[in-house]
Amino acid sequence: MNKQTLFSLRKAKKEEGFTLLEYAAGAAVILTLVVVGLNAMGTSLSGFFTNVGTWATNSGDSFQDI
Repeated sequence: MNKQTLFSLRKAKKEEGFTLLEYAAGAAVILTLVVVGLNAMGTSLSGFFTNVGTWATNSGDSFQDI
């Protein structure tokens, strides 16, 4: 093989897969979406878990009365 053939073979080789930069960019987008979503639902989510905790406490108290 001559130099021209090797050069054309090397040039024709395609890169496949993701690079670290692409993975980091994807992770940054996902993290941003999670943070924005949690901030938007933060108050209602906190209230929901407070209500669940209150319900669990009251349910536990009713078992003690038996």
